[in-house]
Amino acid sequence: MESRQNLLTFRGGILFSLVPLLIYVFFCVVLFICFKAFNMEALAVGGFLALLAGGLFCTSYKAFWDSVIKGISSITSVSVVIILLLVGMFSQLIKTCGLSGGFVWIATTSMEDFSQPLLFLPPVSCPLPPVLLSEPCLLHFPSFIPQA
Repeated sequence: MESRQNLLTFRGGILFSLVPLLIYVFFCVVLFICFKAFNMEALAVGGFLALLAGGLFCTSYKAFWDSVIKGISSITSVSVVIILLLVGMFSQLIKTCGLSGGFVWIATTSMEDFSQPLLFLPPVSCPLPPVLLSEPCLLHFPSFIPQA
């Protein structure tokens, strides 16, 4: 009987509990497909508007927001938010320093431009054997030694 008290009831029945989800999906479709806008702040606004609409359809406004806070404060939710934050920071760092352009350059460079392959010697603490490489950008690193 106690688990029955924790259930949220919505005006209009169980189908109206899907209204926040439908609002959020609609918001995502409009942003991504119609406007071709890939913005996290806009997605957060869509999610917040969907939550507000869900609160309006719930019979107990306080119970709805208590459930929202309980869901947001769970360890799974916090872990996902932290992971997304770190991925966003790392991707911005890659874009800012131009590393992605270097990867594109490596991928598009022909292997025929080099007369001798290079030998990569890993650090002493690394148990890996030497690796044979033949990319031009690797000449700039001191740990790459041309083979004799």
